[in-house]
Amino acid sequence: MAPQAFQQLGEAAEAAWQAVQGDIREKMADYNSQPGMLDALKGFAAAVDWTERWIMYLLAFEVFLLTTAVIKRNNQAVTASIFVLIVAIVSNLERLNGFGSRHWKKFAGQNYFDEHGVFMGAMLGAPLLLIMFIILITYLLQLASLLVKMKRSQLRAEARSRANSKKTE
Repeated sequence: MAPQAFQQLGEAAEAAWQAVQGDIREKMADYNSQPGMLDALKGFAAAVDWTERWIMYLLAFEVFLLTTAVIKRNNQAVTASIFVLIVAIVSNLERLNGFGSRHWKKFAGQNYFDEHGVFMGAMLGAPLLLIMFIILITYLLQLASLLVKMKRSQLRAEARSRANSKKTE
């Protein structure tokens, strides 16, 4: 290949690189001009009337479940009951959203219940799933601890067995 062909190839590659950089800059400018997640969260927080009694009860219920799950983490019956309760609530979230949409005037100052259930997902679903995740993590930690205890017990039994077999020889 002649040096001139290399030069043309280099110029073509440079032009392509410049075009790609321009596209990237344009896409980044479009992306940066859109509101971010923090802006969306601020808008959500501003749109909710946090003084409404039912919202305070909902938040208190979630704090109660979280506190109970953490304090009673070693009580399998309590944590399993909380887990099952949360599964029941989350699996019926769409129905709860529909109920709220039909009857919001009886308990709320504004209709928070859109057709996609964003409010219910953010205010009820996400916190409950977080509590379920915490319960799951505590179960896994307890399981790991139990496995360590069982393995230690097994090793001690094997050591005793070897010691007894040496004594009998």
